[in-house]
Amino acid sequence: SNIGPKRNFAEWLLTMIWKLSRWKHHSHGRWYLQRRDKQVKKKELYSYVFWGVLSTILNIGLAQLAVWSGIDYKISNAITLVIVKVFCYFTNKIFVFKTPFGSFHRFITEIVRFVFARWITFLVDYFGVILLVEVMKQSFFFSKCVLSVIVIALNYILSKKMVFLSLIHIW
Repeated sequence: SNIGPKRNFAEWLLTMIWKLSRWKHHSHGRWYLQRRDKQVKKKELYSYVFWGVLSTILNIGLAQLAVWSGIDYKISNAITLVIVKVFCYFTNKIFVFKTPFGSFHRFITEIVRFVFARWITFLVDYFGVILLVEVMKQSFFFSKCVLSVIVIALNYILSKKMVFLSLIHIW
């Protein structure tokens, strides 16, 4: 429906993530389009992109430094992913989705959901890099960059739908 000059890929990706994040699963088993203030939603998305870019720089930078220091790329990738996942939990909780710490039970539930969601994207990132490096003969740096774009989109959707839920959606 957007007539005019072609939009760049980053703008298109942001638009698609935003549109997908507007759909909610109703407790009665039906999907519905959530009506929320667009400015709040866009602020959340832009905040996610900002912190996502920082975590991507941290991810690629730490992994590349570890490889340059002589650590096998598989090991450096795994260690870096764990460090970055911890960083992402706190930045997403505090700055992006702004969910309260609340009760101990809610905190543990959120952590378990986060670990599960990030385990999925950990596997995508880890085995995607191996596939690109060993099968497709791409450089480690290029592989990390490509997988980072995919993982950022997946992380946003999973975080929004599974992890950082409002109190209304949980209880």
